[in-house]
Amino acid sequence: MDNIVVADKQSEVATQSAWGNINLKAPSVVQVPVSPDKVATVTQRGQDLIVTLKSGEKVTIGNFFAVDQAGVGSDMVFVGEDGTLWHAQYDAAAFTGFTFEEVASLDELVAGIGTAGSAMPTWAIAGLSLLGVGGAAAAADNGGGGSSGGSDPDTSAPATPIDLLVSPDGLRLTGRGEAGTTVNIRDAAGNLIGSGTVGADGNFNVTLNAPQINSENLDVTLTDAAGNVSAPGTVTAPDATAPLAPTDLAINEQGTTLTGRAEPGSTVSVRGAGGVLLGTAVASADGQFSITLQPPQSDGQALEVSAADAAGNSSPVASITAPDVDTPDTTAPEQPTDLALADGVTFTGRG
Repeated sequence: MDNIVVADKQSEVATQSAWGNINLKAPSVVQVPVSPDKVATVTQRGQDLIVTLKSGEKVTIGNFFAVDQAGVGSDMVFVGEDGTLWHAQYDAAAFTGFTFEEVASLDELVAGIGTAGSAMPTWAIAGLSLLGVGGAAAAADNGGGGSSGGSDPDTSAPATPIDLLVSPDGLRLTGRGEAGTTVNIRDAAGNLIGSGTVGADGNFNVTLNAPQINSENLDVTLTDAAGNVSAPGTVTAPDATAPLAPTDLAINEQGTTLTGRAEPGSTVSVRGAGGVLLGTAVASADGQFSITLQPPQSDGQALEVSAADAAGNSSPVASITAPDVDTPDTTAPEQPTDLALADGVTFTGRG
């Protein structure tokens, strides 16, 4: 795929970017090296324009729908294989898609464009024309024609990476971004845990240094060849980590209440013989829980206690034995019988 050409309406500088996601810093004219008949859909997401080709390739033009204080917005020109220029017209107030107008000459193109949603000055058209189909000539090339040499530095950061996803095993992170940029992935502490490169199709697949399987929040940035860094995209890793087994288990003397500690927010369950559920509770923010046992367990029963998190991961089982409380004896002995006092010293009887 040839390069995308961006002509900044404010600075009057045209630059090239490899096929992939780009981020506009100001209202611009964007020249895309494909013909309209190869476009499947164009959609708006916030200020961004998403162009999906029939081939399945996708490119995001960041800030395409942003306008400056004067109400000037961005424009897009598609280039056919034969070099035909197609101006993509749209309603800036209520975007529903593009209608394409073929422009047979530069004069016609300049004359037909005038306001936000279709504003493209003469210098921009001329710049795009000089680049040729697909931007074959370097946008910063000022050689010939008596123009000054040198080129403006690239100070435009890549667009924020999108479609971020961590694999179920927590070992890979995929997404989309500007082709050729370097992908850096950092954990919540700012540690670099993976890096890679966005492919020519705008996709990337990065192997992580360690599995991320406990709902970790990750930041993903893109860095281009000039060192410009995108705003971070964020993604949450899957939760595939089971809680630890509950600890500090205790049952009161009456066998009615079981207390302990478990992962905050986890649901703690107590089961008796045959797996019968005796009670549940949710561990508080400090990890403590208290469960009312139904029925009370006061005969030395063996109980099993486990915790399950919101993702359904269950902890190992912790065991505890209920107290063995004997029933108090409230029956008085029978009255003694056959009582006798012999020789005034020995007392005998039965009882």
